[in-house]
Amino acid sequence: MKSLNIIFLCAVLIMVSCSKGEDGATGPTGPAGANGINGTDGVDGIDGANGTDGISCWDLNGNGIGDPEEDMNTDGNYDALDCQGAEGLQGEQGPQGLQGPKGADGNANVGYADYDISNFSGNQLTINTGYTILELNTRAFLFYLKRFNLWYSVPGPLGLNTTYTRVFHTESQNGSDLVINFYRTSDDTDFNVAVNTYSFLRVVEIEFGFNINKGSHEDIIQQLKDKGVDINDYNAVAKYFGLE
Repeated sequence: MKSLNIIFLCAVLIMVSCSKGEDGATGPTGPAGANGINGTDGVDGIDGANGTDGISCWDLNGNGIGDPEEDMNTDGNYDALDCQGAEGLQGEQGPQGLQGPKGADGNANVGYADYDISNFSGNQLTINTGYTILELNTRAFLFYLKRFNLWYSVPGPLGLNTTYTRVFHTESQNGSDLVINFYRTSDDTDFNVAVNTYSFLRVVEIEFGFNINKGSHEDIIQQLKDKGVDINDYNAVAKYFGLE
């Protein structure tokens, strides 16, 4: 009987212990936790390449060096003041000036004639130029002999100075003759020119009438010399008289 009571008591305790009890009161708030670790920053982008330096306004030739002509205000420095100076040089175009006085008339009283002398041989060349006595007295003449691409002044030496020439005009009512004599330089004896030695004889005719007072060949020669023209240089004389 005692054991039966014990069994009954155990069953009651089990039932009591298995039943749900009421919830207790909420406990107090616990302390705040420690701060977490900060996150890492994102990766920065790559910087772009630096641009090239521009040219200074005073550096006219772009060489990066202060050149004397770039110091516009001549203060010894190369800076923005020189840029203003450069701009100042480019001023506005001024008004058109007055027309100058009319120049003196050029010399139109010049002419020339070429004579084919390729078949000439001997020591004296004679050509009838047709000039009258009046024309001879109112003109000056220059003479040139052409050999290959060279022009030799007459009178004067030829080639390697082994020969030379003399020249004169003879007055005639029927037209004057031009005579050129050839001589050896070594002994002044006559020199015989072979055929085809010279191709042309050029006679330059200069009519008096432009500031010539004496009316002579020597006056023309002196005028050419005063102008710095080499009378032994055919091209120089031709250029002076506009015969090119």
